[in-house]
Amino acid sequence: MRMDILARDGAPLSAEQWAHLDEMVASTATRYVTARRMLPIVGPLGVGMPVVASAGLERCDGEPIRLGDTRLIPLREVSSDFALDVRDFAQAERLGAPVSFAPAMAAAQELARQEDDLLYNGLEAAGEHGLLNTDGVAIEQADDWSAEGSLVRDFARAVDALGNAGFPGPYAIAISPGTMALAHRLLNGPRLEIEMLRELAQAGVFSSSALGRQMLVMEVGRANADLALGMDVSTAYYDQDGMAHIFRIMETLALRVKRPDSIVVLK
Repeated sequence: MRMDILARDGAPLSAEQWAHLDEMVASTATRYVTARRMLPIVGPLGVGMPVVASAGLERCDGEPIRLGDTRLIPLREVSSDFALDVRDFAQAERLGAPVSFAPAMAAAQELARQEDDLLYNGLEAAGEHGLLNTDGVAIEQADDWSAEGSLVRDFARAVDALGNAGFPGPYAIAISPGTMALAHRLLNGPRLEIEMLRELAQAGVFSSSALGRQMLVMEVGRANADLALGMDVSTAYYDQDGMAHIFRIMETLALRVKRPDSIVVLK
């Protein structure tokens, strides 16, 4: 069934080449995604699953914690295409050399960027929110991050707010690549600021271009938010266009935030 869905029989790849391609795509995507590394995974639920149930948690004074109203949210497809030249296959066969899958690695990196943007920022055109802007997330004013120690202080402020709200951790932090680079500076003494952040954020310190000048701090846990997968990252044979074989890397996914107050965003 999987091979029929991905139309792999039409591709000029051997089983060994497909295995090598799958490993390269998966390892590249895993290296660059960040949001999903903070989220427990549900699934894969199957490529034919178009929607998934989602419900927040509710608690009234003196009442048990319970699920709120359940709604169906779509599993969004994220995809990235790449092309392999017919002549590359002929040359590889003639020389006994492997086919270069560099375009596939670049496409997997682009897929990871799209996935992070969807999970952090949502899909504005469809009115869907991400971790940074879902209703109920606490928004705080960020400090001047050019000041020494400011990143640790902002993280401590977020953790204090989460702890007082009943979220004791473990915590994860996500920042932009530029902010991550800034964190590699010495504080008073021999320690780097990034080292302190990694000690304090026991669920991980992550960097993504989807953040901009924002810091996301969240308590990681299935009761707070998770990621539903219909189909995990997979490569399909798409078409032949002249001298190029076209492939598509794709996945279907949906973010489910159950307790938005487990997230603090500083910006």
